Amino acid sequence: MQFTLVLMAGALSVVVIGAAAPATNPSATNPPAITSFACNVGDAWTFQYAGKLAIGSGLNGSETWTRTACGDHAVLHPSGKLIKADVVADSAGNYSSGYSVLTGVAQNYNKPFPWGHLPLAPGTSWDSAVDVDMGSGRGYTGSGHWKAVGWETVTVPAGTYLCLRKEVKMDVEYVYTVPGTSRMNSVSGTYQETTWYSPDARIDVKSTSSDTFGNTASRELTALTLKS
Repeated sequence: MQFTLVLMAGALSVVVIGAAAPATNPSATNPPAITSFACNVGDAWTFQYAGKLAIGSGLNGSETWTRTACGDHAVLHPSGKLIKADVVADSAGNYSSGYSVLTGVAQNYNKPFPWGHLPLAPGTSWDSAVDVDMGSGRGYTGSGHWKAVGWETVTVPAGTYLCLRKEVKMDVEYVYTVPGTSRMNSVSGTYQETTWYSPDARIDVKSTSSDTFGNTASRELTALTLKS
């Protein structure tokens, strides 16, 4: 899955695209801890995005992601309808690149960003730092606290899944270009996100996020094709 913060005209938001499925028993009401992430080349997921910026319009529409590589350079590749950037992570779920949930623009992490903390189970919590280069002098740094809240049954257009709910809150300072000028500015903000990871679907089937600037984003799974 991937955790991705967003910068646009002083706006911050996030998306998480999950790593591949863990080897658990999702049919149980209390699955065991997630201790590793399986990876199946050819798995594909389609999501509906809905974003709203405090200034301007957000990323809205459908995008399909396909798993094209596994191992310590696991890749999720988009169809390109909305998003042009691959999502890359290692086998432990540490991300090295991603995209903006509001704009689809590529983002590179200057240090690995941990989407999870193995073993992952209700009650697991961890701290993480983020350092992102968005090009043209733009980027952001910050720190946050994650926690796995518990297992919940979640219904999305693609079906009903038993999911591990995760929450994160981050304090971030970032640099951006002032709209209509070449002048750079820096500003601080707080971002919060909730995601629901399904071992059956091998990805976060749903995510919602908001920040202190009035920006919001959400994503729901609408279809999937999983390889054995």
